[in-house]
Amino acid sequence: MPTAADHSNKDPSWLTTRLLVLIIAPVLLLGGIIISVAIDRFAQISQLQLHRESIRNLQLLSELVDALAMERGATNLILVSSGHHHMSSMTSIRQQTDRLSAQFLQLANRPHTPTDGTHFQRLSAALQALPEQRSEVDQLHVTPETCHQYYTSMISDLLLMADATGKLNNLHYNNQVKILLLISEAKERLGQTRALMTPILARNTVSSADEQQLIQLRTEFHLLINHAFKYSDQPTRLALDQFMTQDSLQRMLQIIQHSLAASAATTNLQPITYEQWFHLSSQAINQLLDTELRVINNLINENTQQLQSTQTTTASLVSFFMLFLLIILLVSAETHKSIKDKRELLLQLLNEKAADSVLAKQVYDAITRSSQQIRPQGINYAIQPCVGHEFSGDFVMLSRTPKSGVYHLLILDATGHGLSAAISLLPLIQIFRSMSEKGFELTDIICEANQKLEQILPGDRLVAAAFISLDLNLQQAQLWNAAMPDTLLLDRKNQARLLASDFLPLGATPLSKEEVKPNTISLTDHSIILLSDGLIEHTRGQKKSRAYKLLAENLILQHYQPDKVISQLLASGPPQDDMTLLIISHPDLQQITI
Repeated sequence: MPTAADHSNKDPSWLTTRLLVLIIAPVLLLGGIIISVAIDRFAQISQLQLHRESIRNLQLLSELVDALAMERGATNLILVSSGHHHMSSMTSIRQQTDRLSAQFLQLANRPHTPTDGTHFQRLSAALQALPEQRSEVDQLHVTPETCHQYYTSMISDLLLMADATGKLNNLHYNNQVKILLLISEAKERLGQTRALMTPILARNTVSSADEQQLIQLRTEFHLLINHAFKYSDQPTRLALDQFMTQDSLQRMLQIIQHSLAASAATTNLQPITYEQWFHLSSQAINQLLDTELRVINNLINENTQQLQSTQTTTASLVSFFMLFLLIILLVSAETHKSIKDKRELLLQLLNEKAADSVLAKQVYDAITRSSQQIRPQGINYAIQPCVGHEFSGDFVMLSRTPKSGVYHLLILDATGHGLSAAISLLPLIQIFRSMSEKGFELTDIICEANQKLEQILPGDRLVAAAFISLDLNLQQAQLWNAAMPDTLLLDRKNQARLLASDFLPLGATPLSKEEVKPNTISLTDHSIILLSDGLIEHTRGQKKSRAYKLLAENLILQHYQPDKVISQLLASGPPQDDMTLLIISHPDLQQITI
């Protein structure tokens, strides 16, 4: 047995190659690790940038919720007081809403925002129609309830978009989305309180039902704010504490209780504004989001620095690797020459194979061409070779007989594909043509063909065949089927009937004349359709009855044109087996349509 020393003596480059492999393998492993780290850094930076953009979108949505809620409250006060208490701050409130609305409508051009849903489309339409709504308010042409619903619908869509933004960008594990939704719900309770207080202050009286409803709103408000504490960090909690300390609801209830104890003519009830509530809640949200943005920006900077360091290391490693790669190329020059020689040999073999294929095609065509030039009226066929093969294992042949108006017709399907399958057919083609031209009966031709194929073909090579004798004088056909698919018969009323195969494939077993019993078919009443199994297999798992039904419908639809029928089938994909379709039809039948 040869040793390593023997190898080194015979080929000095053997030891060098071993050393290079031992050195390069760890270098490649280290390079893979560094490249993997760099890719991970890229992914982290991309994800952080996505979160940063999403948080900015959430800030805009939160500010627009505040602006619309403030405008809703101010508008409600105008409508309830019939325009007598027009708020001096209405102009600035509307300007703030318009500024944020313009930014919101630009979200369609910004990434990481769900702007393809109904909420965005409905909200965009409502914001664009806002000037018309304001005009109706200024002219007192709209009820407080309708106006309140208009603004509330926009706020609801904004909150749903905020939630969808979090889901789209996988932000639900971040607490800012939860806090945003909770505080927005709390603001809704403030808006409802404002709407309830406006008529109370206008009529200067408070009913027990009003008091109970105000207490319920205050309770729900405190529950929402307390729930937000669970998800907030220290800066946000400080802002929320300040928000709760200035509890105007508590002051409002004290005034209401004082009013109930006093006379109905008490006049010390004054409108209590709640704009500061929205300001403080927005401050809490934005403080949290700003903190999140600072953290994300720091992480992006940190990852960028680490990525630059990784790129420097990778560049050094690549230079080192290229040096060793050059050495390997020099050592492998002899191997390259060997590969080149083998490639040239392979090309030579392929060229010889192509030349042999051309010669075989010429010989095959010369043998079969004369048989395919005969085509009486009413006989039409098409053959589609299997994908990737120039030769076909399917074949159709027509031959004259000495008797006028009588033709012999043959359709074949050999085992396999390509040239090997086509060669299997040549002996049968020669027997069929020679015996037909000499006037032999179909039974004699079938038995002779079977005996010949049984003698010369290997055991795994068989030929399915269908023999037809056409008598155009009597307008009838004699059909004998050896292992081809069932023959389809279509009458003038488009009623289909199947004729099963009569025998095993040719060459499989001995055959006597007594066993050959052709079927007699009237040509005036039927169209005869024969096909190879490739046509049935191309229907991709359809049951036989269903496949034949589709074939019959397609035949009638395509006016009995076999090439069009096959083209229609090939629309679903290339053929995996040779496909042949032969149609024997009375000329009048071609005019029948569904």
